[in-house]
Amino acid sequence: QSHLIQGIEGDALEIQALFQPHNGVITLRVRRSVDGERAAEISYDGSSLNVVGTEVPFTLNDDEPLKLHLFLDKSVLELFVNGGRVAVTRLVDAEDNDRGIELVVHEGEATLISMDIWTMRSIW
Repeated sequence: QSHLIQGIEGDALEIQALFQPHNGVITLRVRRSVDGERAAEISYDGSSLNVVGTEVPFTLNDDEPLKLHLFLDKSVLELFVNGGRVAVTRLVDAEDNDRGIELVVHEGEATLISMDIWTMRSIW
């Protein structure tokens, strides 16, 4: 299942999302191109996080939700997972008009409990 977030987009964002992964693979796509071909992806598959191509081992305790806190400033992405148990900073290669946000769940089910998105002014 894929859900393009409507009504908000940008290249400078703060996102807080809370998921119950169940057995699905969760992918949050930011800096998504209009045609969906390009995006910076953050995925969780139950045993690891993949943050824009960097894989980090990470498992949740039984029934523990997945908490993502993401800061995006043009080409810099910072992600904090479950209160800082994992922290990753990555550079994002995106076109100026790649500003969409998409949520994808595949290979099973997941529940989005909450998602808050704020646009920010760039530090640059």
